[in-house]
Amino acid sequence: MDNLYIAATATSPEVDFRFDQHSLLLRGESYPENAAAFYAPIIEQLRTYLAGCVDTVITIDVVLTYFNSSSTKMLFSMFDALDDAAQSGCRVLMNWYRDERDSTSWHADRPAHRAPTAIVPVLSLGAPRRFLVRPTGGGPSTVFTPAGGDLIIMQGRCQRDWQHCVPKQKAPAGARMSLNFSSDTQS
Repeated sequence: MDNLYIAATATSPEVDFRFDQHSLLLRGESYPENAAAFYAPIIEQLRTYLAGCVDTVITIDVVLTYFNSSSTKMLFSMFDALDDAAQSGCRVLMNWYRDERDSTSWHADRPAHRAPTAIVPVLSLGAPRRFLVRPTGGGPSTVFTPAGGDLIIMQGRCQRDWQHCVPKQKAPAGARMSLNFSSDTQS
């Protein structure tokens, strides 16, 4: 299947679906005059690609700074197709931090917390954000500030004995995405 690339315009996002690499990207703003007309062929190609995926790890990067309500409906259709693929055994990975107001609270990754020596690599893409690690149940935290392309590897008893988060911040920050990799065989 051919990859799909649509350049961004003032009202529609860049679409860079590299099906051969199982990498999907939506970037920019989305408020086309007719969202259904813009997204329908994209969703059709996505569904065709997903129909051929078996036990595939698919990564979707969403870096949308604005989208209107009609785009939201189309994005949900796209996410429904990805959810169907996940229900069929594919792994779909997506994290989306639009700006400094988005955050992730204290947690340990699941099911990785069950395995005594699970390995969870976390790839940071986009703007730097603070990544905090603390003992489970509280205590002083250690601060990391990964830049785009940096990889944090949590292994050993990290998921059992430690929690991590990406807190909100006061200073303006650009979009950030965190890709977490894990394996069902570790659970």
